[in-house]
Amino acid sequence: KNNNNPIIGYAVAFGAFAVLLPFAYPVQLSLYGQIPWWTCIQQRYPFQSIAVVAYIYIPTSLTFSSILFGATLLHRKVISENELGIASIIVISSCFVSCVLMQEIHLPNVS
Repeated sequence: KNNNNPIIGYAVAFGAFAVLLPFAYPVQLSLYGQIPWWTCIQQRYPFQSIAVVAYIYIPTSLTFSSILFGATLLHRKVISENELGIASIIVISSCFVSCVLMQEIHLPNVS
């Protein structure tokens, strides 16, 4: 059986890109220590640290865990590859859009 389903590939690529984005700051912090650009951002926008946790790390963890749960359902043959791919794209997109909108509502002066 040929398992070259493009929907799964798109979902994995889209999800991997979304999951890798929040790791840029911790990697820089661990390699270079307190980064001058982050100190500058925190001085200008004091709530930026809160926004990073509330609107980047928590939603990313939730999205990633829901995709892994979907992969578990796929492995158990509860859902199909197409359902996993479509659900993953929907979850990732809706999380991204809702986080941007909620940040603008609840922390409008952050950035």
